[in-house]
Amino acid sequence: MALKGSLFDTAIGLLENRIAGGRKAVRRHLETILLPDLGQARATRTHSALLTLGKCRSGQHRIVTTNFERLFESVIAEQRPEVATYNAPLLPVPKNRWNGLVYLHGLLPEKSTEEEANRLVLTSGDFGLAYLIERWAARFVHCLLRGVPAA
Repeated sequence: MALKGSLFDTAIGLLENRIAGGRKAVRRHLETILLPDLGQARATRTHSALLTLGKCRSGQHRIVTTNFERLFESVIAEQRPEVATYNAPLLPVPKNRWNGLVYLHGLLPEKSTEEEANRLVLTSGDFGLAYLIERWAARFVHCLLRGVPAA
């Protein structure tokens, strides 16, 4: 029912609660499920364009993504632009000196570790922690839009 309604965060949470190994098993398999086909023509074209568009006149990059796949990482490895990356919940202070690419909901690790996989914002519960309880994602977005440093 959750999948038919495109409630993917709810569906992942239900799956984590219902299968053997739960959260650990689901997150371990995300790497293979979400692995992009880099062999396709223009597989990274959009992400390359976003890196170009996200560069300020001053030369700083200011990009925030809620995607956790590794397409930006592929572009950075291929083109070698000077782009710092920040993975949730360790985020920069979003004001003038901020420079880089922010993975607001985390980044899939190259080699899956339980600790890194648990940092991803995937389920309704993860959203609750990031935006309502621990509030690190909410604080970042609030400060980004207001142009003031996070407290």
